[in-house]
Amino acid sequence: MQLKKYIHWKVAQVTCLTLFLSFSYGREKHSTRGQNVAGKAAATRPEKAFYNHTTNNNWMAVTNYGGYGDPNSPSTGRPSAQWPGGSGNNYLYDAGLWIGTEIGGQPAVTTYFYSPDQEWLPTVGFPGELGSQVNGKSAKSIEDSYVVFDDIDERPESNHTPIGLKVFQQGLTWSLPTYDDFIVFEYKIVNTGLNGDLEDVFVSFWYDIDVASSDDTEPHIDDLVDYDGWDGVDSNTDILDVVDPMDLDNDGLTGYDEYGIPYLKDQPQNPNYNPSKAEQDGFYDEWAIILDPNGDTLQWQADVEELGRVAGENAVLDDGTVLIGYLYPRIMSYIYDGDNPGSSSNDYGEREKSPTNEGFLGGQIIYTDAGKQITEENGKSYMGGYSHQWWNWESDPGTDKDKLDYIKGQHAASQGKKFLNNPLELGYPQFDYRFLLSTGPFNIPENDTIKVVFAVVCGTGLRDLRANAENAVIAYYSGSDCTPMDPCDFDQGSHWALPIPPSVPLLSYSPISGGMNLVWDNSAESFYDDAQGVNDFKGYQVYRATYGPQDWELIAAFEKNSTRAGSYVVNINGDTLNQKDSDGNWIMATLPEVTNTFSDTGFVTPWGDTVSAPVYGLPYYYCVSAYDSGHPDAGLAPAFSPLSNYNKSAGNAPIPVFTKNLYETGDTQPALSDVLVVPNPYLGTAKWEAQYEDRIMFKNLPGLCKISIFSLSGDLVDEITHTDGSDIEYWDLITRNNQSVVSGLYIFVVEDGQNKHVGKFSIFR
Repeated sequence: MQLKKYIHWKVAQVTCLTLFLSFSYGREKHSTRGQNVAGKAAATRPEKAFYNHTTNNNWMAVTNYGGYGDPNSPSTGRPSAQWPGGSGNNYLYDAGLWIGTEIGGQPAVTTYFYSPDQEWLPTVGFPGELGSQVNGKSAKSIEDSYVVFDDIDERPESNHTPIGLKVFQQGLTWSLPTYDDFIVFEYKIVNTGLNGDLEDVFVSFWYDIDVASSDDTEPHIDDLVDYDGWDGVDSNTDILDVVDPMDLDNDGLTGYDEYGIPYLKDQPQNPNYNPSKAEQDGFYDEWAIILDPNGDTLQWQADVEELGRVAGENAVLDDGTVLIGYLYPRIMSYIYDGDNPGSSSNDYGEREKSPTNEGFLGGQIIYTDAGKQITEENGKSYMGGYSHQWWNWESDPGTDKDKLDYIKGQHAASQGKKFLNNPLELGYPQFDYRFLLSTGPFNIPENDTIKVVFAVVCGTGLRDLRANAENAVIAYYSGSDCTPMDPCDFDQGSHWALPIPPSVPLLSYSPISGGMNLVWDNSAESFYDDAQGVNDFKGYQVYRATYGPQDWELIAAFEKNSTRAGSYVVNINGDTLNQKDSDGNWIMATLPEVTNTFSDTGFVTPWGDTVSAPVYGLPYYYCVSAYDSGHPDAGLAPAFSPLSNYNKSAGNAPIPVFTKNLYETGDTQPALSDVLVVPNPYLGTAKWEAQYEDRIMFKNLPGLCKISIFSLSGDLVDEITHTDGSDIEYWDLITRNNQSVVSGLYIFVVEDGQNKHVGKFSIFR
């Protein structure tokens, strides 16, 4: 089917509500049956708002009305499952929380779905928060979000039947290695009593994922969807236990292809296929083994039969050390790029794009109050999901009955399966899919509460996705006496006992002649680690990036000295590099007491690396990270504050900074003949365009001048008046008639009132 491109232009907004544009990457995903209007209590409700998690490697905008991501991310700059963080590569179109049940025998499903079915509203008295302090308490993670929303108002525009629920949602993110590729959401769901006691309630996570969103044509059209988990019946969706998936026998053969995708047992092209190795590790791939983070590695599972051990059971080493292993079923839906599903390489991701799209995006249920859904023949029971469903954008459920049927796996398209197979296995092609991962049923008496923990996870291939999802589980049970085999909710005991780094320094930077000057405060130096009971601040690391806030380059590091003024200069390996005076005392680097300063003008580091000066005309970003000393006795390495203090707009979009040229006041100014166009030629697919809107830069301009742009035929394309006194000016490649310019050769004329200069540049789309 040939899809058409739709653009819905935004009209004037006359209410305080946020109006989503029906615009995304070249196609319309839903019908607009009407605009959202305020409910009965709208006058007293907080305004709809976004809160942008950007401290980790999986950036996500969160609403205070049940949604995640932003379908208008390309225009708003809000991250929408942007992975890696700062890349501009958003994997998510839209997502939201669904809760379904029956009221008076009739289906009732409250959704965050395509307009107008955004049926949650911000709750009175809870405006939403983001930061290190939320809900009047210290954050559980490095950056928490806290929002509250409910469905107690009637919403006639969506034919909504209120269930009477209030949702307390807390988002958690960390910048720590191993724990930075996921975002966790804790949910307390309260029955307000609007409809009395509630029975058979289901909590569902709806995600419309578009892999390869940097492709501005039809990025969504070649996706595939699957479930990674055990459904407790013979119709398991994804049994891939033919070879040792985690190389537990340490022979180097895992059964994964070059992109981390496991081969199917009936694929003869699998170079590692060996029927004798089936289930060698003692458990299906749909199960996970997690050890105490302070324990040994998974290698204790090697040669299970020889060791006389059972996968998932505690192992006792020769010295009596007990390794605590948890065996539990995976509960994760995920979507990935299916460009070439018939190939043995199991291709995924638009790797020819810049940035590449090599990721899988999944949703993992970490904890649910719904009880243990899976029971084996041996009588053991496990926490599990209720259903996994998917559909394409041509089959969005329209009524509450349709939505509830999908939740329960009873829709006609479900084919009688609560856990749907991969579309290819059911005869469907790669396309634009959503998944709906559900847990339940819950019985919620009036004024009672249920709890669910859900993680949004990214990874390169299924192998990496699984590893990151399991790291989210490890993080949840860190500090807890519970295990996935004996789960407990987040209000029972301690959870999330991960190291917290010093606070993020308040950083500002500005261009100087031939470089950049950085200034940051010393707030991190007074950071008190509650977990360790000490002030363990250690030092700073200074980073620089070009084109976008990613691929950070460490250009300087300073270790504070607690007894003398100044700092130790250290290399990346922690060696002290200061010189000593004639008496053998360290010569301290000078960093002021209140504020810290550093000038990036190009230099050779004390550890021998050459750091080139910023190049005039290129966009730069800077970060300063504070780090602690770590705690070797507790097995904790130094923790670093996230690389998040670069310049941003009000909408959280990265703002580049450009160094000044080498001309100072009083120096000889550049002649008009020095005016250049950068880049020239302009290439629409260049790395520059991965982060910026279409534009070129005129550089070496006089402070006041006029720039005229002509086609080769002499037609005036556009005219720019440059008056800000700087030596640069941008052109957005839009003509004076508000049209995008076409490929070709163009002439520019620069006039300063006395002289004139003529040049040329090329554009290739």
